[in-house]
Amino acid sequence: MYFIVFLPILLLAPSIYSYLFIVTGIPRYYSMIIGSLIISLSLFMSFVNIVFKEIVTGPPRIQLTTRYVYFMGMYFPVIRPEVVYSRLVLAVNVGGALIPVSMSLLLLAYLLFHPRMFVAGIISLLVVTIVTYYSSRSIPRVGIVVPGFIPSLTAVLTTILLVDNPVYGVPIAYLSGTLGSLLGADVLRLLKDLKLFVSTGSSFLSIGGAGTFDGVFLSGLFAVLWVLLLSL
Repeated sequence: MYFIVFLPILLLAPSIYSYLFIVTGIPRYYSMIIGSLIISLSLFMSFVNIVFKEIVTGPPRIQLTTRYVYFMGMYFPVIRPEVVYSRLVLAVNVGGALIPVSMSLLLLAYLLFHPRMFVAGIISLLVVTIVTYYSSRSIPRVGIVVPGFIPSLTAVLTTILLVDNPVYGVPIAYLSGTLGSLLGADVLRLLKDLKLFVSTGSSFLSIGGAGTFDGVFLSGLFAVLWVLLLSL
C-alpha cells in the first residue's frame, strides 16, 4: 500500500519541484531542470551522512584484533588487544535533511516579500512541528520513526485553513511539511530522547536519514500535491 502511494508521488516529484520554482519567479524551462536535479540529488544523496558529533556511551573495553603480516612468502596472523569505546554517532543526511531544508529556506525567503503569507507559513510550520513531535517515536538501536502521512496531512489542513491562493499555499505546504517533519521528528525528539539512545547503546543516528527520510521526503511533496488538487 505504501509503495502504491509512494511511486506516483515519486514520478510527479520533478513536476512538483518545478512548480515550486516557477512560483518563486524562475522561468519554466530552468525550473524543470532544477526540479529534476533536486529530486535526483535527494534520492542519491540519501545514502550520504555528514557526522557532526560523537558521544561516548560506555566505559572502555579491550577488543582483540587480528592483523596478517607477510613474511618469507607467507601470511602470519598477529593478534593484539586494542582499547575501544562505545560511541553514538550523530549525523545529518544530505538527501533527507540538507537539500529539503535548503529548498524550504528558499521558499521562506520568497514569502518574506509577502508578510501575511510569511506569518501563515510560520504558523503552519509550528502546527506541523508540534503534531509530528507527538506522533514520532524513538526506538533504541533503530532511530526515530514517524508515520509518513501525518506531517503532510497536517500541513495540508493548516495550509488550506490559512491560505486560499495556491500560489502561496504550495510553498507554505511544502516548507511546513518538510521543516515541520524534520524539526518535530528529528530535532525535538532527538533532544528529548538523546539520553535514551545513549543508555541503550545505539550506535548511529542520522537527522533526515533512515526512519524519517520517507516522512520528510514525502511530507513536502504530498502536501503540495494535495493543495494543488484541492484548489482545482
